Amino acid sequence: AAKNPMALADIVLARYEANFGTDLVRRTFSFLKASRFGMSEEELLAALDVPPDAWSPFFLATRGALCSVGGLLNISDNVMNRAVRARYLKKDDARLDVHKQLLHFFEHAPLERDRHHREARRDHPRHPQQHQVRLQS
Repeated sequence: AAKNPMALADIVLARYEANFGTDLVRRTFSFLKASRFGMSEEELLAALDVPPDAWSPFFLATRGALCSVGGLLNISDNVMNRAVRARYLKKDDARLDVHKQLLHFFEHAPLERDRHHREARRDHPRHPQQHQVRLQS
């Protein structure tokens, strides 16, 4: 039994790993944690290099831990965010490596995917430019 919400989130991540493999779970949640506003499902699949038939059961199983805002997937709550950081991104080297992987991915992403991501970020409710516009209105 979990002693607190963070311990429960860690148990959930461990169960995902047991069912779908550590690498898929670690990389998925690390990429989402490292992304500023989340990633589209298409971007995530491409960055993970996972075929849709392997992704679908994992995505269905993890949908309670994920949310979608403006077409971008992200980790659904602060407790799971903290658990992901503690489990996968505790060390600076791990965080830096994930950011480098995402940077490499987006530097080499096809233009259509890159355009969609920029537009989604611009239209995201937490985007800094949106806050500036709201404050000036």
